Amino acid sequence: KSCLFKDDYRKSTECFDPIFQRCPQFMKKNKESILIHLCISKMQFGYTPCLKIISKYKLNAFYDLLLSVKQGLLLHIETLYLLAVRNLFRQVWLLMNKENKISIEIFTRAFQWSNHDQTCDQLQCATLMATLICQNRIKAYISYKHMTVVLSKEDPFPKIQQII
Repeated sequence: KSCLFKDDYRKSTECFDPIFQRCPQFMKKNKESILIHLCISKMQFGYTPCLKIISKYKLNAFYDLLLSVKQGLLLHIETLYLLAVRNLFRQVWLLMNKENKISIEIFTRAFQWSNHDQTCDQLQCATLMATLICQNRIKAYISYKHMTVVLSKEDPFPKIQQII
């Protein structure tokens, strides 16, 4: 996994391929996990797994993602990206003991950490937060004067099923 997180896709493919082949059939959960990492690695080189393998390991949701990438459906990818950002921000809120006022700096640091220290300033993070607020994925408002996000005291991160 460390190769995958370091963006060394060739090495991660070389590692995950034999692991997937050697993993016993009865260890379905392990094979599913390995297959997801293997797919991510191989997709960097333009390979996508066939539908038969995806359905065998019940990774149908993952297939939709693969299909979106293959067909260039950027809107689907962007939606999933914003969902991942929302979930990251929710994790920050949970780590902050469900505090309703959180500095944008804290969200920015979490975003940078999750992107392997890729630079992101507070304005970019505030823009992502504003997008999520506009889409009703987060119940909050941003105090630009104090560079703080003020989250709703009641259910600031509504369930995704409620939003759609």
